[in-house]
Amino acid sequence: MTLFGKPLRPPAGRSAPGRVSVSTVLARENNNFDLLRLLAASAVILGHSYALSPLAGFMDPVQRVLHFNYSGGVAVDLFFFLSGLLVMDSIRRNPSVPQFVLARAARVLPGLIFCLGVTCLLVGPLYTTLHLGDYFRQPATLSYYYINLALTNLQWRLPGVFASSPWGLNGSLWTLPLEVRLYLAVAGLGLLRVWGPRPAALAALGSLVLFGWFWPAHVPYFLGNPDYLPPTLSFMAGALAAINKDRIPIRGDLACGVAAVATTLVWWNYFIPAFYPCLFYLVLYLFQTKILRKLRLPGDYSYGVYIYGFVIQQCVASQQRTPNPHWNLLVSLPLALGAGMVSWHLIERPAMTLFKRLPATAVAFVQLLRSDRQDYPRTILCCVALPLAALCLPLSIKLLPHYGQTITVASDLMITGFGPDVVYAGQTFNRQPNGEAAIWVQVSRPLAPDALISLGGLPLPSTVNPDGKTITALVPRKLYTTAHALPLYVSEPSDQGIAISNQMVLLVQNTASTNAVTRTPAAKP
Repeated sequence: MTLFGKPLRPPAGRSAPGRVSVSTVLARENNNFDLLRLLAASAVILGHSYALSPLAGFMDPVQRVLHFNYSGGVAVDLFFFLSGLLVMDSIRRNPSVPQFVLARAARVLPGLIFCLGVTCLLVGPLYTTLHLGDYFRQPATLSYYYINLALTNLQWRLPGVFASSPWGLNGSLWTLPLEVRLYLAVAGLGLLRVWGPRPAALAALGSLVLFGWFWPAHVPYFLGNPDYLPPTLSFMAGALAAINKDRIPIRGDLACGVAAVATTLVWWNYFIPAFYPCLFYLVLYLFQTKILRKLRLPGDYSYGVYIYGFVIQQCVASQQRTPNPHWNLLVSLPLALGAGMVSWHLIERPAMTLFKRLPATAVAFVQLLRSDRQDYPRTILCCVALPLAALCLPLSIKLLPHYGQTITVASDLMITGFGPDVVYAGQTFNRQPNGEAAIWVQVSRPLAPDALISLGGLPLPSTVNPDGKTITALVPRKLYTTAHALPLYVSEPSDQGIAISNQMVLLVQNTASTNAVTRTPAAKP
């Protein structure tokens, strides 16, 4: 079978000769997924420009057409579809879970390490409203690095940086914890060898869907963040396509057919569930055509464009006298592309090359060095520079004089209520869908978006409610395992330092039979 006059090379498999299927398209020479991912990353920047530089009368073009989603959301779902497709195909072809985990870590972590470092050491000092010494003394400066590197509960802000923005410092990072969790789920089931035979793989994937449907409370990324559901389903759709890659034909007439079906259903309630399968099929067809396969890129720049794009757009928006999404896009997109190119050529590709060449044992690493002398500089750079960069940033900040000393200033901020005021040792309170405890605090005036709840001397990643006067946070279990009193206050950055509210006390009691103790005001910390 030929498409646009040039035949595709069928890979080894069960596909009939001349028949183009998903299996055929997955061969790297038969697709241009690098271009597709770059376009998706650019669409994310397009969508974010309307939020970061809002202007009356301007609306995201995809949102104007679809109404239920915008360009960035559709692009993220497309990213996860491709991720599910390629990741599932990878683990089915090579069922080695250690190699799978190593490859995924090599793809995600090196670029993220440098992105967080640049954000803390370059963007933060340039745009913070605090004095430079005060900025580096704040514990939140260092915690932004290592909390976000852990990819669990993200910290959205640096002290005094874009404090008026409701979107945090780098909103694009929200997808990375979900992606890592999905990778770990695939790896965990890979240990059971369920991804090999097609019936077993389909049964495992179906079981995950049924589990999430009937017991959603036990799947934190479904209810913990409602925005996680569409990307998760897109990832599963990609995994399903990979499992059935020899059975899904890729043909022009089918592509026209699914486009016609999606267009027909626009005026019906079935358009949303039909839209995504049609979109996924169309991109698989289009990006294996001769025309688009010719537009080869020298690298996969999409990850760098994605993780740097939001920060760059924040910087551009802060310099605009009058917000304009089109100017934000026009300036930010080339800068993000440049950051993506630097990240790929200097960080991501060398790190991936190193990880691919690492044998299964540490002993064989010496053989690698001996057998590839011409590549010593790159190998040494990745082996030494990358771990040192990850370690030196936290250590260098901790070595600064007076690190961790909060510069407090006078404030009119007052806590007017919080809950609960009494809890019991070892018992989860205000249980959230992910099983963690939570606390809420009401204050006397609207808070800055990057305000924090501090409990027992520990700043907690916090969320300010839309009303501006209520702030919530998850509470680590270690804070309430034993009976004691936990000092509680709210802090927010100001131009001179950190403004601190009045201090209250959350009492942790031994048993539920103990009489409740009311809130007790205390002196300011």
